[in-house]
Amino acid sequence: MALTPDGKLLIAANNAEDPPFATLFKANGDATTSAVSKITKISVDSSIIPAGFGLSLEQPTWEPRTERFYTSIPIIANNPAGCNTVS
Repeated sequence: MALTPDGKLLIAANNAEDPPFATLFKANGDATTSAVSKITKISVDSSIIPAGFGLSLEQPTWEPRTERFYTSIPIIANNPAGCNTVS
């Protein structure tokens, strides 16, 4: 998971699913009451992480300069050709 510095956005990567995905949440920040809610499910294009091969995405992080979340994808389908289980 990764959280913005103000605590108002949270992203959670779910690498246990096939294909894996991330979920973006509205978080509480410094609020005294809970108002956490799901914003959206984020999927990776099936040409990059196809289902059925156990490919994954990893720990997300927040980049303050670009104001974006990033996550690593350790194996991109068939890149380069023959280097993983996808043919």
